[in-house]
Amino acid sequence: MILHPTADKLTNEILEEAAKYRVKNNVEPLDLLGYKKFLETGERLTFEQQYFARRKQLDILALDIFIRKSTESIPLLEEVIFQICNEYSWALPAHMPIRDRCYSEEGREIIDLFAAETAQSLAEIGEIIGDQLSNFIKQRISEEIDRRVFTPFEKQDWHWERLENNWSSVIAGSIGLAALSALPLRSERQRQILNRLESSFAYYLKSFAEDGVCAEGVGYWAYGFGYYCYFAEKYTHLYGDDRYINHPKVKNIAEFPFYAMISKDHYLPYSDSSNQLALPSGLLSYCERTFRVAIPPVAEPSSLYDDHCYRWAPLFRNLIWTRETNSNEMVSCKHYFPDAQWAVIRNVEKQFIFSAKGGTNRESHNHNDIGHFIIGDHHELFLTDLGAGEYTRDYFSNKRYTFLPNRALGHSIPFIQGTEQKEGDFRARNTQFHIQNEQISEFSFELAETYPEVVGLESFKRQWLVNDEAKHIILEDTIQFTRDEQATVIENFVSLLKPSIQDNQIVWQGKYNKLILEFDQNMDTPKLNEETYSDHHGVQTNVYLTQLENKQKSKLYTRRYTFRLKKLR
Repeated sequence: MILHPTADKLTNEILEEAAKYRVKNNVEPLDLLGYKKFLETGERLTFEQQYFARRKQLDILALDIFIRKSTESIPLLEEVIFQICNEYSWALPAHMPIRDRCYSEEGREIIDLFAAETAQSLAEIGEIIGDQLSNFIKQRISEEIDRRVFTPFEKQDWHWERLENNWSSVIAGSIGLAALSALPLRSERQRQILNRLESSFAYYLKSFAEDGVCAEGVGYWAYGFGYYCYFAEKYTHLYGDDRYINHPKVKNIAEFPFYAMISKDHYLPYSDSSNQLALPSGLLSYCERTFRVAIPPVAEPSSLYDDHCYRWAPLFRNLIWTRETNSNEMVSCKHYFPDAQWAVIRNVEKQFIFSAKGGTNRESHNHNDIGHFIIGDHHELFLTDLGAGEYTRDYFSNKRYTFLPNRALGHSIPFIQGTEQKEGDFRARNTQFHIQNEQISEFSFELAETYPEVVGLESFKRQWLVNDEAKHIILEDTIQFTRDEQATVIENFVSLLKPSIQDNQIVWQGKYNKLILEFDQNMDTPKLNEETYSDHHGVQTNVYLTQLENKQKSKLYTRRYTFRLKKLR
């Protein structure tokens, strides 16, 4: 295959890494320590860093052979494959059942995201370079995919088959791709597996409303929808059946990241996502070509290092699918997602971004964040969303809302009577988004039900008036209580930048701009709290919570705060 000229950078990264592996000539280790740490403390990073390092080595060596048509990397690649086939389990410890403080026997053949991805990787590697692998290694690949994935899948129902989130798509997509690569085309077994996977893809698509928003976050859009598309493309090509590509929801889903983009490789960081995020270039190119939708600009394939998990399916397709987009320039937009209740205002010329969200507090990868908002320029967010914290055992347990990124405290929404917004089937009501004219947009909703423990709370309307040309935002909070003494409110604004408080102003200073919040000291007492949290990669990170507490209690609480984004002189 002749690669597109834009693939030169990614190709060089792959070949350079392969050369380093051949010099070292050893398989990346996967030690006992990582298994033990998760059992003892719930810490995941020790195991997962080694696991992904070995998957990276698998990908690099296989792609080196694919690109160069050379046998130089085959001995080490076969040793890597041999060791992967001998692993205790292809699943992560975090996804394996535990009994009596030990991994249970069925954990060795559990089908989680990563077991399915490993099967897909080995099956497709065997498909594209199998003629250069020894018969024994091809036998081991076939045996272990069958033992760890195909047979367990056929023998029982799996909970992920009915999940309305990324799991149903990633696992079904991986198993489907593995079946298309490893089993005889149109064989009875292949057909049975593919037919059963249809329901998993249907459940995945149920997680989207008509507006196409991935409530789990933009990163999970790339993950779940990526594997949906990787499978759909291969299935359509081999079976001549375009049912997955032509589903009525798919076009809006494909266009989601275009509207969720803040700037190059920066996206809305709601839910368990991240502000800085390089979406797979192959997937974006496929979406533009297949669904004829606007996508974020793509000039070249994503870097090898953009995905710390080093997943084969997106990496291989970044290499072979990426094409320059029709437009390499960002464009301004004022967009509202009516089902998710997200508003996005992006002014490219003024380098201004505003977004706010309603929605519910019962989403997959939920954060308690109804009424939360962000303000930024094209370089950084002044009021931000912390995105995903470090994944641990407790992060996905009943302790989830003790973690700052997930609880209401980690979002720019108020405390009322010392009470945070709660998780559960609560939602924003009476939501309205209106573009008044070329400069002014208005977004508002009712939030009272998201504070079920507050006594005497009759209504809570939050409204923004946004002038993106002037880079000027007015936030209005109107809260009605039954009695005056109930009206204790602390406004809360979240930033990774440490602000200064100057008279009636709070100032967050960035690299090129500063955000100024104007308030009345006669009405509010300002306070700055510094917190620390562990980000998604386990890095301890400081975050600054600027709070304004009302001095006088009145059963009708009203505040009108002005935010201005100004250039530094």
